[in-house]
Amino acid sequence: MGSCSDRAHLWGGITAKSEGEAGPSWCHGVVKFILEMTMASSKVGAVKETGTSARRMAKSPEQEHPVKAFGWAARDSCGHLSPFNFSRRATGDKDVSFKVLYCGICHSDLHCIKNEWRDSVYPMVPGPLRHYGLGKPGLHVGVVGLGGLGRKVVGGSATGGLKETQEMINFASQHSITSDIEVISMDYVNTAMERLAKADVRYRFVIDIGNSLKSTA
Repeated sequence: MGSCSDRAHLWGGITAKSEGEAGPSWCHGVVKFILEMTMASSKVGAVKETGTSARRMAKSPEQEHPVKAFGWAARDSCGHLSPFNFSRRATGDKDVSFKVLYCGICHSDLHCIKNEWRDSVYPMVPGPLRHYGLGKPGLHVGVVGLGGLGRKVVGGSATGGLKETQEMINFASQHSITSDIEVISMDYVNTAMERLAKADVRYRFVIDIGNSLKSTA
């Protein structure tokens, strides 16, 4: 590596303040100062590059959720539902896109919009759906509530799993056994929720989404 003065010259042609060869302590100080400045400059450059990359990778809310959507949402625990415009992310390769024509009202929806389970997040569009084996286009799904009002069964319950539930649905279909429901329009939903809370319901409420949701948009 050479002498201390040789190393000083390598870092930018630095010479001693007076004639003659530079002293060891002065050379070490200069080299240390240059090294620290170089490292600091590298760190600043790395921070700037990281910030630029982060800005390049970050997406705006419009880019993250480009699909416009419309529904009825509760804004707080009073549970009142009203028209709500929002957006969704684009449908991915592992997502399922479906069209809702009818939507049954469950007592669980009432619990959720009023935050009775203490885990609600607002604004809330009630009505979650779970699906099984629906990975291909063109398939149809029916979500059936079994066992009376106040119970939601999608996959299985204490009364039976998927196999037993499917057998019961097949039996009902073969023998033309249907359920009694009360079909309502979207703008009746708050009255329906009030009636549900008072147990003023004889049949399950089913919202005619296909024919009434657009008219309220």
